[in-house]
Amino acid sequence: MLDVTRSVAGLVPSVSDIIDVAGLVALSLILIGVAGWALLRVLPGSRRLPGVFLRESTSRETGYLSAPERSDLLGLVGTAVTDLHPAGTALIGGERVDVVTEGPWISADTPVEVVRAESYRHVVRPVAENAPTADEASIDDESLDDGRV
Repeated sequence: MLDVTRSVAGLVPSVSDIIDVAGLVALSLILIGVAGWALLRVLPGSRRLPGVFLRESTSRETGYLSAPERSDLLGLVGTAVTDLHPAGTALIGGERVDVVTEGPWISADTPVEVVRAESYRHVVRPVAENAPTADEASIDDESLDDGRV
């Protein structure tokens, strides 16, 4: 019985064991923090690893645009392809366009009108059921050009 008690007591760590482990963990965390801080201070200016950090910035003033302006979509009417809650896809002028609503949920197959076109962000709102879509308007324009009614 005494042997079993000694073997069980050997499995339970003593207070000095816990203090040793806590000290090693604390020392490891401190060393990792210091090494990380040193790398972040040295690497951006290092000539050995020039591609690790981006040094230039891109802005509209320097000619960078994330997406071309699409003012041609302003005022066009199309159809929501997906549910717009608030973002989704609409078919405008035969082109699938990522759109955002002004706020309300718009279900699929609802006619929508582009009210703002800001770079890649196209804001739409639902329109009345009897308003012609951009596709229908382009078909009517083609038939008028041909002399057909």
